[in-house]
Amino acid sequence: MATDIFQLINAGENVELECKEAGQGLPKDLWETYSSFANSNGGIILLGVKQKGNIFTVSGVDSSKRLKEFWDLINNPQKVNYNLLNDNRLSDKEFLYQIGAWGSIRGTDKEGLTVAGLLMFGYERAIIEEFPHYFLEFREKNSKDIALRWDYRTTSSDGTWSGNLYDFYFKIINRLTDNINIPFKLDGYTRQDDFLYC
Repeated sequence: MATDIFQLINAGENVELECKEAGQGLPKDLWETYSSFANSNGGIILLGVKQKGNIFTVSGVDSSKRLKEFWDLINNPQKVNYNLLNDNRLSDKEFLYQIGAWGSIRGTDKEGLTVAGLLMFGYERAIIEEFPHYFLEFREKNSKDIALRWDYRTTSSDGTWSGNLYDFYFKIINRLTDNINIPFKLDGYTRQDDFLYC
């Protein structure tokens, strides 16, 4: 989990990730970000991350105090008119069950990863045992040199990462969205996107 957080921080902010310093308390603009994410496709807010220019570093946060402060405020109708989040403190197995990644065969005692769970969170070797033709590939070509096949390429079989769908998404999402200009403005706490159609 820590490795995943550092990967997010190193990738920098985007339309689905905001980093905020929270050493002295929850930042006031946290609620604008919460509202923007609630009115779009959602996102991740990382607290305890300091930004200087384009550099993000972990500054830390008193998690127990900030957690209590966060849940008190998000459940306060004077601050947030509708709370979309739950304080979901489930075991790993219960969490996987809730998202459809773990299941059981009805009428038996057998349980384990579902196909969705295997594809999303499994390792490439285990996935291929079930799906021999499984293969993920992303290629990026920016150069006009026709002899150059790609400028960047990643595959599920290169052995440097898990090869699952979840990690694949986070490996390529910034490459897909970095150059997309989607301006927006806030109408109160509601994000108003100006979508560009091609």
